[in-house]
Amino acid sequence: MIAIIEDDRAIALTMELWVKRQGLDVVVVSDGALAVSSILQHQADLVLLDLALPGKTGWEILRELRSIEETRDLPIIVVTAHGDPTWRENAMARGATDFLTKPFKPRALVDLVVSLLPDEEDDASAVG
Repeated sequence: MIAIIEDDRAIALTMELWVKRQGLDVVVVSDGALAVSSILQHQADLVLLDLALPGKTGWEILRELRSIEETRDLPIIVVTAHGDPTWRENAMARGATDFLTKPFKPRALVDLVVSLLPDEEDDASAVG
């Protein structure tokens, strides 16, 4: 399950479409205040997180997710229009797994998501 935390409907729909094309389940949340509870409820495997959100900022969500045992190691990709290198450095220092600048190429998004998801074959072979 991929959680898309994005308040811009057009961007959220684009991300949702491209992630679903990979056969992945998606939940979209547009209100920052609902993000953490939704991520926990849906047991997200990865989060695409905008920083400028109503209700609660992406920075606050990132900090909260890193403070919760269940989400401490959850892959979180910060997706923002702020392309300045200091934004990337700040996001990574605060616990982001990776960083993607808007506008982005959908293929770059998909490649990044797929690269950060656990390999299902590895999971299956570990069990049996």
